[in-house]
Amino acid sequence: MPSIKITYLNTQLKKVRDFIESTLVPYQIDPVHINLVSIAVEEICSNAIEHSDLQDHTKDFINITIYPHVEGEMARLDVEIIDCNRNFFSLENYDTPDIHKIVQDKRSGGIGLILVKHIAQEINFKREAEHNICQFSTRVPVESVPKPKS
Repeated sequence: MPSIKITYLNTQLKKVRDFIESTLVPYQIDPVHINLVSIAVEEICSNAIEHSDLQDHTKDFINITIYPHVEGEMARLDVEIIDCNRNFFSLENYDTPDIHKIVQDKRSGGIGLILVKHIAQEINFKREAEHNICQFSTRVPVESVPKPKS
């Protein structure tokens, strides 16, 4: 399965976008949905980077793997993001903020996970063997392939 390894630097997020696009374009995934998947993956990686407790951000890695499954006119994309932070994020303990309050207070953060939860049909965070694992799935349309003219 296609995967990429990045360091804990925000400058690596461009590599993530390029990886997602190069992975999904051959499956003829709708470009709008490629961007949505990219937003979700970047947000999870960005949070791992921002809340990192690691000392050397250039030697530790975040691994991202995409498992595409084309099913006719739709594709199911299973995404797995593994990081080695000691801090663990639990979705069960996450209180979704009021988006109206965020806008009213003109806060710059707080809406990323709200977006991820809207993009992904399923999302799970767990901790295994000193790694944080985020897995999410989403279903996206596949563009129709034009039939050759006879």
